Amino acid sequence: MIRVLVFLRFIVVFLISFSSTSSLLSQTSIDKLSEMFEANKVSVLLVYAARDTSVSQGSAFLIAPDGLAISNYHVFKDKDNAMAIDYEGNKYDDITIIYSNPDMDFIIFRINGVKLPHLKMAANQASIGEPCFAIGNPMGLDQTLSTGIVSGYRDNDNYIQTSAEITFGSSGGPLFNSIGEVIGITTAGYGQANLNFAINMQKIDIENTKNRLSDSPDQIVRKYLTYLGNREFANAYSLSDNPLWIKNGGLKWFVSTDAYGAINSVNIKEIQVESISNTQAIVYTHYFAEDSLHTSRHWKQNYYLEKKANGWVIVKAKLK
Repeated sequence: MIRVLVFLRFIVVFLISFSSTSSLLSQTSIDKLSEMFEANKVSVLLVYAARDTSVSQGSAFLIAPDGLAISNYHVFKDKDNAMAIDYEGNKYDDITIIYSNPDMDFIIFRINGVKLPHLKMAANQASIGEPCFAIGNPMGLDQTLSTGIVSGYRDNDNYIQTSAEITFGSSGGPLFNSIGEVIGITTAGYGQANLNFAINMQKIDIENTKNRLSDSPDQIVRKYLTYLGNREFANAYSLSDNPLWIKNGGLKWFVSTDAYGAINSVNIKEIQVESISNTQAIVYTHYFAEDSLHTSRHWKQNYYLEKKANGWVIVKAKLK
């Protein structure tokens, strides 16, 4: 009987000790999660995209110190203006979309005037079973925290499956690993515990993508002239005063009256931006072209560009 009482006392002490330790560990985890949430929420934004009376709502997060942000493409699809709201309720409507990838369902845009920290991207892929958490704006309820684990990887690891809940309005927000680094862009949830998905950031070459965004209007024109094919230049040098934009053939500023042969080379003398705004730019060019008979002609032209979803696009050219 004494042995039984001693044993029971030991069990009780052990359970009390285990319970205290579990509570301590649980509280430590909660404190850590709260700390990561507070540190990262400032970089997560509520976004609205609209066209006429059609409005979509989602989430986004900052990925660079100059206001560069990322979200889901489907949040912005077929919309022509957008607004972002930060954690303090400040609104930003000066937004420029500079890169989109419909296939991977992500879009990169710059929020002009925002001065908030950006999030850190994870260097490695999270392990299945690793704790994770998301910050989003489901149904417009800003700065909502949800937690779970990495449940699996799908579609050749393009998507992370997670038990962290992702509902309407959270699309485009960040999914974090256990140490607060971004591992995914939250994309969809199907109302069941393990059927939530995020784009795997390891499948997006974010640094290379950001580097490609630096193309300014004059760089776009320089690339256009450098790689322009013979078909676009045509065979003659009688120039039209009102060049046309041919959607599938490039710029047409030649009137084909004399055939001297196709252009062999373009020698750029000068390219400079004459004027630029958030949506339009004019680039002055002065260049020489030489045909197969070594006959040279020179042109001074203004290129007119507009900012589209994929960056600056040449829409017109006019002789100076």
